[in-house]
Amino acid sequence: MHRFFSHQPLSSELKLIPGEQFHQISHVFRAKKGDSFIFFESEWDDKVYEIIDLSKKQIILKYKDSIKKAPVWKQKRIKILQAYPNKIQIAELIIQKIVELGIDEIVFFPSQHSQIHDIFESKRTRLSSIAIEALEQSWRNSPLEISYDSKGVDMLWNPDYINVVGFIGGESSIEISAWDETLSFWVWPEWWWSEPEKAFFLENKAKLWSFNDNVLRLETASIVGVWILKYLSQVQK
Repeated sequence: MHRFFSHQPLSSELKLIPGEQFHQISHVFRAKKGDSFIFFESEWDDKVYEIIDLSKKQIILKYKDSIKKAPVWKQKRIKILQAYPNKIQIAELIIQKIVELGIDEIVFFPSQHSQIHDIFESKRTRLSSIAIEALEQSWRNSPLEISYDSKGVDMLWNPDYINVVGFIGGESSIEISAWDETLSFWVWPEWWWSEPEKAFFLENKAKLWSFNDNVLRLETASIVGVWILKYLSQVQK
């Protein structure tokens, strides 16, 4: 059964007008009256709806049943601070995979070695769509917060968070089981951290973490590093 993130409050009846979900249900899935689909809101149980009317102008669905969530692993809040990648395809891959991994938030920012310093609005819309698709397919219910900043490392630094920095030559292991604060995971750009950025992390006593003996691409570092942090920080509800 296909699953959709609802852009409207879930009530006893849903009405879809021409748009992305309308097109998927009517043209891609070629749905007909009596077919059922799953819709969900953030942090709530999934709900099954049945099509009771379908035309070129609207699709009307009626609430049928709820799907209770299975027990999940609760994790400490993890925020990724990702230096802008040089290609939008890399950002797309990172977004897709960290949503599947259950990450809360990502902030793209310009490191001193970043070759681009922003992402165009049309590309941002594309990244948001990828995040929703990954949410639907991974059976998660909490949307990823995506933001785009123009400030550098020193301006984005939050001393109230646990700041873990991907860093060649840093500690090979990390202990986070006792941490209660939000965890910020900093990921380098293509040409790695600049000397001033490295000095800033050292001066501010960041936790410098080298989780692989090889020099990783930034997309690999984001996905693998955050998976390790998530695994170490989770406890079962």
